[in-house]
Amino acid sequence: DPLVMAGRRLAGEAFAGEVVDVVMAYSESKRPSPRPLVTVRTDDRPYLGERVKVYRSLGGKPQTAEYVGP
Repeated sequence: DPLVMAGRRLAGEAFAGEVVDVVMAYSESKRPSPRPLVTVRTDDRPYLGERVKVYRSLGGKPQTAEYVGP
């Protein structure tokens, strides 16, 4: 719902942006999995601390990510 998202963006709970870079990285486990580092440019001001989980919905399925800083 665009109206709900607008309110969350104004409150700093959500942001919209453009992917400007992707660096492929892998987890450090016995069986490494791809964990790309995605750089997003946004004019929004999200109120996020480092290492906070962020979410997006793609095709109705949620995906999680970790915010690492400005």
